[in-house]
Amino acid sequence: MKSSKYDLRAPYLLGERALFRRVARFRCGLKQGKAGRKANRAKGGGYESHDSYEEHGGTTFIERIFCDIDNIHVMRDSLAKVIEALNNPNKKGEKKWFELLDDSKWMQHLRLILIASNRVVDRIKNNGHSTLIHCSDGWDRTPQLSALSQLCLDGYYRTLEGFLVLIDKEWCAFGHKFQDRIGHTVNKPQDTERSPVFIQFLDAVYQIMCQFPEAFEFSERLLIFLAEHLFSARFGNFLFNCVKDRLAHNLHEKTKSIWFHILHNDHRGQFLHPIFDKNSRCKTLVPNTAVIRMTFWIRLYNRFNPSTPRDQLLEWALRSQQRQSQSAPTNM
Repeated sequence: MKSSKYDLRAPYLLGERALFRRVARFRCGLKQGKAGRKANRAKGGGYESHDSYEEHGGTTFIERIFCDIDNIHVMRDSLAKVIEALNNPNKKGEKKWFELLDDSKWMQHLRLILIASNRVVDRIKNNGHSTLIHCSDGWDRTPQLSALSQLCLDGYYRTLEGFLVLIDKEWCAFGHKFQDRIGHTVNKPQDTERSPVFIQFLDAVYQIMCQFPEAFEFSERLLIFLAEHLFSARFGNFLFNCVKDRLAHNLHEKTKSIWFHILHNDHRGQFLHPIFDKNSRCKTLVPNTAVIRMTFWIRLYNRFNPSTPRDQLLEWALRSQQRQSQSAPTNM
């Protein structure tokens, strides 16, 4: 990593070792909703038939699981309702706010994604099954679920460097349509292709982090930094829809890489979590998906409100770390 430019011709931070780490072991789990399944089948698409696997034992060979995660349009409308609730000047007290949040169904959508991820983790970890994950197109709900599953299964992806590799691999390299979903260079604010799919993924990571803070080398600050620069267009990683388009526009020569910025010695420390336990890398994470364990990410969605509470746990840990460093004996 001698250059801070975004070298798209070598997009993986650790090459093939990172690209293929634990990726080959997946079983079949489809994430389309019931209405989406019917619509896709009517168009000649949809999901696989068990008949295709009769020579291998038919229905006993493959298990097909529908996780009923809604499409990009539902997610866009859901987050819009969250923002509307946050900006609602007529809300009276805490009770009204929670009613509006519940009406948005944003937390319910996050819960379904985590339940689906737990299913994949269970089948790989406890049953040793290979799992195929796909949605209607393969670039929205698919990277959400595949990345979250790997995050829970493999402690490497919970390190700072590993998490960046995971995003670069599952989102940037495998074709999530950032330009269509975020709207960079497109002056169409009402475009129906826009959707907060990647933001929802970061929120799901935040939910897991809240339950297992010691299992992550990076803190919430990294997630917020990524969310901010998803929209800023400051870095080239989230521009255009695929690697081919980024290469065609020479982004590796024209733009900086957000990965190099984060990993630079001048910036790396601000993203690290002081209570990270290195021994947790061997641990498989299975987050509790009960509604009572879900946490609204106020420091992202309402971050510029002066009344938004700060991360007390992180600040306490940083202060403790600073006190320890100051009290440590100095070698003369």
